Amino acid sequence: MAFAPLLIALVLRRSFIWTIAFAVSFLLLGLALFELISGANEIQQAARREGCKDSQWAFPIFAATLTLISGRGWWRSGSRHQQRNRL
Repeated sequence: MAFAPLLIALVLRRSFIWTIAFAVSFLLLGLALFELISGANEIQQAARREGCKDSQWAFPIFAATLTLISGRGWWRSGSRHQQRNRL
């Protein structure tokens, strides 16, 4: 994953600044995903400690919520792009 920004920059033949920008964005994205997953695991473990019977649903609900939030923005931007192309 760490080499992906370098490969993208080489393929796109961008400047060194773009390479650094790609690398930083990929690292931040990886860190954010790691934090989200570890946070969901902590929620699930806390629910088990408290004796919740439905603790096995903590991670799937959390993941589904994140998917819907991120997917909604992607879908909207795509539909606007398609509308512009139709005009």
